[in-house]
Amino acid sequence: MMDQEGAATRFGRVILAAGQAARMGQPKALLPFGEQSVIELVFAAGAAVTGTSVVVVNPALADVLQAFLPAGERGVELVVNADPASEQIDSLKLGLERLAELPGGGAEWFFIHPVDYPLVGEADYRALAEAAVSEQGEGADLLQPVCGERRGHPILCRGALAGSFLELEEGQTARDVVRSAKVQYVSSANPGVVDDLDTPEDYSRLLAVLERGDQA
Repeated sequence: MMDQEGAATRFGRVILAAGQAARMGQPKALLPFGEQSVIELVFAAGAAVTGTSVVVVNPALADVLQAFLPAGERGVELVVNADPASEQIDSLKLGLERLAELPGGGAEWFFIHPVDYPLVGEADYRALAEAAVSEQGEGADLLQPVCGERRGHPILCRGALAGSFLELEEGQTARDVVRSAKVQYVSSANPGVVDDLDTPEDYSRLLAVLERGDQA
């Protein structure tokens, strides 16, 4: 088991929260789940495992999200994607560029966590991080949680893979990098790693999951 100091030196994170959420009708990051918002749940899930979290937001959310992230928390960086209509890969590139600018030149490994997955838990982060520094992570470019037969989020990438994402050309997506990477899959009992939040119906369903306590 890793200690928190060891985790902080190894793992960074990019949280993607800049989408327009057209089908949802309101920003996903601010949706309430119990006493917390989506962004608070996502942030908390990896806070004990990651050293720095870069949160990519759109202009409309930049000021609002300051109130939902830990005030003055060291290691929290807010990056604004000025074009909310851009593709998710554009937000990822902004996040990775900022992560690389931080002291130490980024992290040995970095998580990518879209806010579409609010029911991911700390245990999922720890399982991925521990797999990365074990024999399972040797030779792997990327680790991804799997629940049942479905692949989920967050994904954990070796630091060197950042360059591959940044070099993607127009029309390419993060999947192009993932498909060519050496991937190791990490089993999770938490359906939250594969249950994404995309529509009002998804929101109602995931709220019910949270209330029942079904997530691991």
